[in-house]
Amino acid sequence: MEVTAAVLIILILAAVGMAGVKLIGHRDRVDESARRLVHAFSVARAMAIGNNTTYTVRIDSTHRNFWLDETSVTGETIAAKVIRPELFEQNVIIDKFIYGPITVNFEEVRPVRFFADGSSDDVTIQMRNNFDSASNPANIDTIRVYGPTGQCKLFLNERREPSASAVQLTQKTTVSQKATTSQKTAVTRKTTVTRKSTAR
Repeated sequence: MEVTAAVLIILILAAVGMAGVKLIGHRDRVDESARRLVHAFSVARAMAIGNNTTYTVRIDSTHRNFWLDETSVTGETIAAKVIRPELFEQNVIIDKFIYGPITVNFEEVRPVRFFADGSSDDVTIQMRNNFDSASNPANIDTIRVYGPTGQCKLFLNERREPSASAVQLTQKTTVSQKATTSQKTAVTRKTTVTRKSTAR
């Protein structure tokens, strides 16, 4: 009787221990994927500032990977996959993808742009393990990309939503970026026309 009780206690403790190991494994995979995505954002911002152009991190939910393209301000590809694609860890998914205040459908490739002045799209990305409940905030890792500065912050085991003030600043920044690009294009065209006229 005592031997049976001892064996039963050992089995219960082993089961609890295995469940804990499995949970840690889930969390580690989500945390690692989130950290690698934050690193890609930081690299994109640094390259955008250093090369005075726009770089875009593209996130593909179907193939569960992400990569970096050199692009125009509006997102058209100039040089594809300047850094090779990286895979998310096993069973890690994007739970929510929020541009400013708008939650978008994540069944396609989503871009996050970083501009030459250090600003970016204002984005909130929530990640979790596919087997963990989305209703528990502790299962979520949140990545915030702050548009006006292009800086990223990772919140582990925490669901975060974008603030209204950050969204408004981002919208102003994006409009300003597009206006600056239009002005540069106009100056380039004017210079080209002047050179042609002079050549004649």
